[in-house]
Amino acid sequence: MCQDLRCGSCWIGVAACVRRGLLGVLLLLFLPGARAAAQGLSPEQSLQKLHAAEGFRAELVAAEPLVRQPVAMEFDDRGRLWVIQYLQYPNPEGLQRVQV
Repeated sequence: MCQDLRCGSCWIGVAACVRRGLLGVLLLLFLPGARAAAQGLSPEQSLQKLHAAEGFRAELVAAEPLVRQPVAMEFDDRGRLWVIQYLQYPNPEGLQRVQV
C-alpha cells in the first residue's frame, strides 16, 4: 500500500483490511465458546499457565474480591506488596476509601 492516501489503490487496501477485521470479530462472536474465551482465565487458571524460570516460582497473592481494578503495584523495602486500586472507574464521584 502506498503512503499517498489520495491514491485509489490505498483506499481499496484499507477497505479490505477493515472487512477482514470485521469478519474476524463476527466469527469470534458467533463461534461456540468464543464468548467464554473472551472473558479470560481465572486467576488460578492463569497461574497454571505461567512458566517461571528455573529456580523461581509464581504464587497467587492477590485476586478478586481482595483486589479489584488494580492499576499499579510495588514491593517496599520490607517485601510487602502494595496495590493501588481505582474503584471509582468509570464513575469518579463517591468512593473515597483508602484501605491499608
